[in-house]
Amino acid sequence: MKYIKNDDEVFGGKVKDYWWRIEFQNRGSPHLHMVFWIEDHPEFNTEEGKFLLDRNCCCKMPTEEEDPELHEFVKKCQIHRHTQTCTKNNTAVRCRFNFPREECDETRIVSHSSDDFLRNGGRICLLKCRKKDAWVNNYHPKLLRLWTGNMDIQPCGANEAIAYYIAKYQSKAEPKEIVSGIVQAIQQIQHEASDISRKLFKICMKILHERQVLAAECAYRLCHILLRDSSRSCIFLNTRKPEQRYRVLQFNKNGHAIGYYSNIFERYEKRPLHYSDYNFQNMSLTEFAMLFVPFYTKKASETEESIDHDSYEEQPNVRRSLITLSDDSKMVVRNVPAVGRVPYFIASSDPENFFHSLLVQYMPYRSETELLEGFDSAKDAFLARENRLIENGINSLKTPSTKSMLLKFWSSQKL
Repeated sequence: MKYIKNDDEVFGGKVKDYWWRIEFQNRGSPHLHMVFWIEDHPEFNTEEGKFLLDRNCCCKMPTEEEDPELHEFVKKCQIHRHTQTCTKNNTAVRCRFNFPREECDETRIVSHSSDDFLRNGGRICLLKCRKKDAWVNNYHPKLLRLWTGNMDIQPCGANEAIAYYIAKYQSKAEPKEIVSGIVQAIQQIQHEASDISRKLFKICMKILHERQVLAAECAYRLCHILLRDSSRSCIFLNTRKPEQRYRVLQFNKNGHAIGYYSNIFERYEKRPLHYSDYNFQNMSLTEFAMLFVPFYTKKASETEESIDHDSYEEQPNVRRSLITLSDDSKMVVRNVPAVGRVPYFIASSDPENFFHSLLVQYMPYRSETELLEGFDSAKDAFLARENRLIENGINSLKTPSTKSMLLKFWSSQKL
């Protein structure tokens, strides 16, 4: 990963963002799912874009005379052989990975609505492919030499496809039989008189009993080897109503509870009144959480209950700007804006939490009680401020396609 980030020649441009996750197959072997965003990458349907495609995605079998080392790697790692998974969830005889590949004189981009797109297994480009390369899977010549193992590399032509890919593998669930067993265990202990620690212990034991963990995954976890990483940290905003949120207790040296640790909601309410670089008065909670992170000295660190502690570490050697809150605590400006997560509510079945969540995320406030003052419900408060909410939500987004998706989402959720 360091090599890829530090060498712009690998993909022909600077790696702006990345995400990866290690997944373990049924037989126990780990494999990697990864996405890269290349800065200022040309459109794939331009001459420059096609040149980089041919440079980064290849399905050619080099001869021993051309490159003996690469020839051996491709022969050993990149030749497709049919298995049962080739026809998984598909009654058709044809391989779902589209092997053998059709001969193609030059690399070309295909439309999502074209027959070529469907025949190509949903891939947006047809790589230059000779008849003798029909069984060679896509690879990156330079990375194959370093990885020395099987890979499949392809361009992604739409924001929706990237979101689908990450969502699919980031949140990939356990097999249904495992999930159903855990759900049943939770239902059984809900009404037990035992304390919460005992209930959690029973759930943990149920998970250990139901889930099969093979040797490779055990080794990864025991050695604390990273199983996922991203160029951006992730912050969870628990946008339920205050009485439904959890809090982290703070204890003194004698073990007595003395209060709660601060959370992102309290820090947001204490944001500065005036600041030259930021419009804090009209800044929403979502934007605030994405831009700032609590600042602690090494001697005085505290638990941050709203942060998902992923493996990501922001650049430690870069000088960071600080802001001072009204209680004199400090926050650091992130080098890279974080990605926000919120609970999922459905407007039709849970309108109160759905609209309250939108208010908390996008409506600027100094006290959360302001959001519902003068209104009978969160829905009424939302509809009364709808135009301002949309403006705040849209202004925090950069790309036209994402803005359009948000507008469509809000329109579809109106009751």
